[in-house]
Amino acid sequence: MRKLFVPPWHRLMVGELFPALEYRSVNRQLLPVWLLLGLGLGLRFANLLGKPVWLDEAFTLFHISGFQPQAAVTNLVTGLPVTVADLLQYQQPQVAHSLGQTIRNIAETAPELPPLYFALLHRWMQLFGGGVWAMRFLSAIISLAVFPTVYWLCIELFGLPIVGWYSMALIAVSPFHLNIAQEIRPYSLWSVCFLVASALFLRAQRRESWRDWVGFSGAVLVGMYTHLFMLLPWLIYWLHSLLRAKLQLTRAFKQFVVVNGFIVAGFIPWLWFGFLMPRGGREAVFAKPFDSSLGLIKGLMQGVGRFFVDFSLNETSPRWGLLLYGLCVLAVLGLAGYSLIYVARHGPRRTRSFIWLMGLLPISLFIVSDLLLNASRTSFTRYYTPSVIVIEIAIAYCMAAKQTFRFQSSAIKPRWEKRWLALLLVGTLSCGWFILMPTWWSKTKTAANLCIVETTSSAAASVIVTDEFYMRSLALAHQLKPTVAFQFYPLKSKTAPSLTPTVQSTFLYMPSPQFLKAMRGRYQLRSVCQPALWKVDAIKE
Repeated sequence: MRKLFVPPWHRLMVGELFPALEYRSVNRQLLPVWLLLGLGLGLRFANLLGKPVWLDEAFTLFHISGFQPQAAVTNLVTGLPVTVADLLQYQQPQVAHSLGQTIRNIAETAPELPPLYFALLHRWMQLFGGGVWAMRFLSAIISLAVFPTVYWLCIELFGLPIVGWYSMALIAVSPFHLNIAQEIRPYSLWSVCFLVASALFLRAQRRESWRDWVGFSGAVLVGMYTHLFMLLPWLIYWLHSLLRAKLQLTRAFKQFVVVNGFIVAGFIPWLWFGFLMPRGGREAVFAKPFDSSLGLIKGLMQGVGRFFVDFSLNETSPRWGLLLYGLCVLAVLGLAGYSLIYVARHGPRRTRSFIWLMGLLPISLFIVSDLLLNASRTSFTRYYTPSVIVIEIAIAYCMAAKQTFRFQSSAIKPRWEKRWLALLLVGTLSCGWFILMPTWWSKTKTAANLCIVETTSSAAASVIVTDEFYMRSLALAHQLKPTVAFQFYPLKSKTAPSLTPTVQSTFLYMPSPQFLKAMRGRYQLRSVCQPALWKVDAIKE
């Protein structure tokens, strides 16, 4: 009977740690993995233009332009017509603004977003243009590196290639990973940095090689300059090192402390420039409060579940659909909990603490901080991406073990094979639904953009009046015809401007309650894209 090929450098590890592993019938179990891996790779490049640019992507591109937020407000909020071409200047690199100016603006206005991804995207746009397809293509390319790096991390954790294959399959059909692979955001790059840093961390601990430790420090620094929350995995590296060394100064722990000195020294410039220098005008981050503790837990459960199954359901969806989705989420969460326990009981001793700490501690810190600060970071699934990646790896290990380990009863293996195929099936269906949908639940405020584009395009020339935050108009401008113009007014305006509405062309876009009341007092309004767009029909007599 054919055996699974194990690379020579892993055979010793497999033989020492996993004498109970059997390689029989692995080809049959890996066949759906290989098929879904190919499907997942292809889906990352499918329909890159299918979804409208949303608010976070518009923020990313605004930072690339090098404009100061206050300068944009001064130039735009004048009540004068602003063309689509004028708006898109705030979404492209400008000759007058260097990359250094872009980095300075990020440090002054959004220091929680380190500049590495923005610098990379800035250079990419200079080489390949600023089209939405080209910019999302960069994220799709970066996302491909997740597959070999998660395989590498699985080898370092378990020494089992089959776990690496199973993990790649889960990520290939994960709707969350597909989503971030098609966004102009840094989360795919952050995922790669985390996986590389974790693999090098475990390898350096095992081999006690300075070369591996130097590579680890470089990967952590790149991750920190990609996303500030790389500090959380870095904290886990410290805790795992302390537990592994049993609070003693072992050779590996001394090496770890030394290279972390370089990590701290390398990140101090951004901490100083972005956070410690006195500077005003920053906006509060994570200011949105949560509704209740129950709502916080519900958001967390949905967030973790959406890594595996997501059909973009919301409160307006049919009840039967919400019920089925809820059952799927509960099943996935139950499987995740069981897998973590299974790793704790049967996984290699040297990696159990890593799986548990990385999988649970960052999420727990988010929950505690949200309860203390009345914030809502837990609802943002992307913030604890490393934790759920580790949970995905734990599930992959459990599934592979249940189907291939000799000490497992032959009666239970078919049942676990069915559960494994069911998990892959719901992920595949979720990814297919994501590709087909014109927008997604996480971008609800852009859902009306499709209607707005169709409505404004039907007129020869349209004017859109708004007192909404200008960033939403920047996102909308990517889909509008060049003949459309905007007129911006201060936030929460209580005075209706003097307009000359025509039957064909004047619209009111996402007005504040105060501005809507003022406009209704002076003009006849008709809702055309509820609740985002009103048609200004005529002046009231």
